Amino acid sequence: MASHFFALIFAGNFLDLVFATYLALRGKRVAVVASKDRLQSSADALLLDPFRSRIVCDWLGLPLKSEKHPYIPDFQVISPSRRLELFWDRPRREFALERDLGKDWRKFSGLVDRLVELGSQYQEQVKQRQLVNFKFGADLVSRLFSRVSPGLGDGSLGDLLRQSGVGDAERQLVMAPLKLFSPYFQESSPVFCAALLWRFLLATGEGSAGEDESWEGIFEILEANGALVQEQPFALGTSGKKLAQLKLRTGRAIEADFFFAEPNRVFFLLDEEKRESRQAQSLMSRFSRATFFNHIFRMDSELWPEPMSQRVLWAPGLEKEPKEFLLIARGITPSTLQLSLSYAMRKGEARPLDPLEIFDALKGLFPWLTEKKLESHSEPVAFHQHLKFHPSELAAPEIKTSFANLYLSPSELVPLFGLTGMFRLAQSLDELDKK
Repeated sequence: MASHFFALIFAGNFLDLVFATYLALRGKRVAVVASKDRLQSSADALLLDPFRSRIVCDWLGLPLKSEKHPYIPDFQVISPSRRLELFWDRPRREFALERDLGKDWRKFSGLVDRLVELGSQYQEQVKQRQLVNFKFGADLVSRLFSRVSPGLGDGSLGDLLRQSGVGDAERQLVMAPLKLFSPYFQESSPVFCAALLWRFLLATGEGSAGEDESWEGIFEILEANGALVQEQPFALGTSGKKLAQLKLRTGRAIEADFFFAEPNRVFFLLDEEKRESRQAQSLMSRFSRATFFNHIFRMDSELWPEPMSQRVLWAPGLEKEPKEFLLIARGITPSTLQLSLSYAMRKGEARPLDPLEIFDALKGLFPWLTEKKLESHSEPVAFHQHLKFHPSELAAPEIKTSFANLYLSPSELVPLFGLTGMFRLAQSLDELDKK
């Protein structure tokens, strides 16, 4: 007999795991299909350590990590012409911006303050919105857009940038972190999307958690309230247009009321006959895809300059993709660093960069680096984002799945609604289940 769960989530990264954990905290049985080791290592691919985000920790009831050093910025955004050090603490942030931007610092500081302020306002408004309507189960994503968009953040991010008076170089640095959440972000995107994400980027504070305490808390919550499925998925069963069952190679089966998965993942788990059907082919043709890659390197600690943060967004000014690289450094030994490098490619069938291409991209940031000093430690890991959006599509995007209960993975909604929108979705599913 199949095990029945409230939601079955194919977790591709930490934000999917947060969504699953929050549902579990609300008392729902949640099955998470993922490799525990990969989920833990995928934290290296995020812009900020999620356990230093007050938004995430407050919602999950987990402690914040302590600051290792009060003068090391939470993250840096660096380009050939500009360098920004960004702290959650406003006085420290203003001091750093005044030092790095000279006479233009007030404009940029005011812009960041305005984004964070708007993000806080939109966060409260999103909490009040009904994000799920049972009658329109198959059109969840469309309803999500059309219900949240009106009245939230009139105007585009470009409008706010022009009002701020910052220069072209600073405008690019505001956009760079957003493009790591979704490479489709542009200045014409609605301001409320950008504001919610900048609110998340700077929503950190002092805490006292140990290095691994929060991760263990996440898995304890799932083990107590749900299940972490590490078996190999074999196939999906369907009933009409509804996904009904996940089959595992061990012979076990899982049924759920809601399925959250990448369309591509679902497509390849359908049996061969359904995969070749017109319905399945039509499903896949409706989704654009961007691919995020994560590489792990080892390098000598002395090659990482002392003024640099552990989290650096490097925008080298390239014309071709990728245009932004996220670097996260962690000490392995006193003399060795593990360097996680992440980037996004908008091509449908993108391939990861080879070591020589990565080395060329990093030379502007580490002019003293040589190929021999950057040692590849593992094969690159990839995950996909299937949601492509444009301003004209935001109110009613052309995304309608062929299966009544197939939704995009929760993390795909973060570029549009921030963490709060994702939590509100979990609340709405809970409220719907109680009716």
